[in-house]
Amino acid sequence: MTGVRFACPECGEAVRISDGSVGREVECASCGASVEVPYLPRGNELARRKGTRRSVPPMLRVAWGVVGLLAIITAVGGVNRFIRVSRISERGRRVVALTTSAREHEAAGRIDAALIDAEAAATLMRSAANPDPDRLREVSSLRDRLATTDLTRRLEALDRLEPRRAMGEALTLQAIAERDPHLNGYLAAVSAAVERSRLREIDRALDAARRGFASDHPADALAELESADAVARKLSDAGRPAAESRIRAEAERLVAVHGIGIEPFSGKTIQGAISDYDSAYRSMLIDQARERGYLTRPAKSPFRDLWERPPARLGLSVQESYAGSYLDSKSRVTEIHGDLTLSRGDRVVWRSNPNGRTRVPVEGLPAYLASRLAISRDRDAEAEERLHADAFASFGEQLGIKIRGLPPPERPR
Repeated sequence: MTGVRFACPECGEAVRISDGSVGREVECASCGASVEVPYLPRGNELARRKGTRRSVPPMLRVAWGVVGLLAIITAVGGVNRFIRVSRISERGRRVVALTTSAREHEAAGRIDAALIDAEAAATLMRSAANPDPDRLREVSSLRDRLATTDLTRRLEALDRLEPRRAMGEALTLQAIAERDPHLNGYLAAVSAAVERSRLREIDRALDAARRGFASDHPADALAELESADAVARKLSDAGRPAAESRIRAEAERLVAVHGIGIEPFSGKTIQGAISDYDSAYRSMLIDQARERGYLTRPAKSPFRDLWERPPARLGLSVQESYAGSYLDSKSRVTEIHGDLTLSRGDRVVWRSNPNGRTRVPVEGLPAYLASRLAISRDRDAEAEERLHADAFASFGEQLGIKIRGLPPPERPR
């Protein structure tokens, strides 16, 4: 069997030998493996078998199929186990890195950063399907210790913070202690800190209100008192009454000097109604009173009742009447007389009389109305309404000027 060639079972390269004795061991020239010479059919036998397909029994085919399927399942399972093990290994490395970082931060006094890393490590451990109990206990213990240290340090620092910021920080610590079972034992101390911080904030607001009162900034003072009242409502039953009493006393003192009520407008009209004056000019009086240092009744405030009997009252009365004809027409012009008063108790302490009258000629009078007024021998209702509107606007201009003379609040001597 000269010149026999077969494939090396180790590396797959061709092995050539001159003597093809079956069973003889030869060395592969490519990989150096010792291989056994297989049985090789002769050329005429190969020719005889060439093109002849060997029949495989059906049961054997099924058996080989099952074996192949099992091999695939085994391979997939191995891959899944490998991925799972890889993930577990990665989680373990991250936990080690986080706990190491947490301890380094703790040693450097950075408790907040240490707690963040410890929390992350504990969360990773708890997310594992079967975490190591000892390792989990170690990480949880580190996290709990840092949480306690962080809470106690922040509690001790509250008194060094500005009152409003201290109150916000105390409320944050209360939420943390309520959410964390390990910190539930500190709830009483945290609640006491919240109460103290609220009392400090009330003191700050009262001081600010007093400064606003002294510097003629009553609106700022009232805002501080309303803020203090909102905080006082959240105090404990033991602390709330005294705080609310202090706040109320300051509010009464403030309104006693700066409070003013805008009385309902009154008078007589020939066109429209008194409510037209209220709609058009009440906001003007309110704005001017505030500019002069008065406090008008707020829309919403815990102290609204203090304006039931305000120390000062601003009132407006108007009298409308016709005052002759417009040019040569039969239509009449309007004249308005106002009486603007500031009263304290039963005394009128200031009075001004804004007036208004139809201006001749009326600016912006539509051409068709001007023509009708020129040729008509009768009164024109539409024209008189337009003439009244001009007098009403003229009165508003005068009222805006007169109200600027409103005297400021009287301070106690």
